Amino acid sequence: MKNMLVFSLMALALLASDVYAASYNQRAYRWRNDDGTLDTATWKAAQNMPVSVAKNQNIRLRFEINNTSAEWGAERTYQLQYAAADTGPWTTIPNSGTTEAFVMQDTAHYVNNAQTLTAYLTGGTEDFQGGYAVDTSNESYNLGITGGKRSELEYCFQATDTALAGQTYYFRLWHGPTSTGSPSTDLDSYTVYPSLTIAFFQAGQWQDANKDGPDDDDMCWAAAASNLLYWGGWDAGLTSAQAVFDVFEDYWTNDMSRMYEAWRWWLDGTVPGSRAPGSKVDVGGAGGYYQGAYSSAFFVSSMTGAADLLRDTLSTAFTNLFGVTLGL
Repeated sequence: MKNMLVFSLMALALLASDVYAASYNQRAYRWRNDDGTLDTATWKAAQNMPVSVAKNQNIRLRFEINNTSAEWGAERTYQLQYAAADTGPWTTIPNSGTTEAFVMQDTAHYVNNAQTLTAYLTGGTEDFQGGYAVDTSNESYNLGITGGKRSELEYCFQATDTALAGQTYYFRLWHGPTSTGSPSTDLDSYTVYPSLTIAFFQAGQWQDANKDGPDDDDMCWAAAASNLLYWGGWDAGLTSAQAVFDVFEDYWTNDMSRMYEAWRWWLDGTVPGSRAPGSKVDVGGAGGYYQGAYSSAFFVSSMTGAADLLRDTLSTAFTNLFGVTLGL
């Protein structure tokens, strides 16, 4: 009886060693558009290259995970996380967002946890083992990668209105908790961290704040500034350029000014000097919505000089998707 007990304990120890000796590494990634199936969707950038994305639009991210050990790994789920730095702190992307910068999103091009049966990333030459594609949940099915093999997982999600325009975010996978009570854990190593930057524009949306007079007859500058603020994602949680302009109507006098003055007040709370001509902030309690989160280098307030300077400056702005307002 003693011999049998010792043998059983040894066998159990060997099994545990085989299961947990795996070493999972996040080795490669590639961003893609949500415009096709797992086999036909187009790529948004080259492998291991960052992208810029708009809020509230589907984006897909494909990972390659490899088991650097010769041992088979325990089956674990994979959850997608994000952070404002590749050192964390990390937040798991939820199925339905409240205050998070990202949320999982349904795609019409595959069902949740569809199998990824073809390798598309080129991080290594090991044999490929199918993984999963996730959309409506924040967690893949259990996946145990055989020693010395690689697998791929894909996720569909969106940046929410909480995401900060101009901010770069980083992404990683980690193991979700198990049904037997094992806690969530990091992967063993991370060769690369995918990253994206939130674009300074509300893609595909025409912005046109309008004066409705007579109390805003001289506030063309504020309407133009409002269009650019909303288009650029500096909307303070409001839902239209018109709503942004309404704030200027409520807090500024009806007089002439410049877009520059509007942006400075909206972004960091700077008000025109008491001796400066034009519109003034006559009601307190608003403005300064992005103190510490923006740089004055984000915008050029005026241009003077030869026509070729104006032409070259506008060409650079349009090429780089900068917003442009014109004051006469």
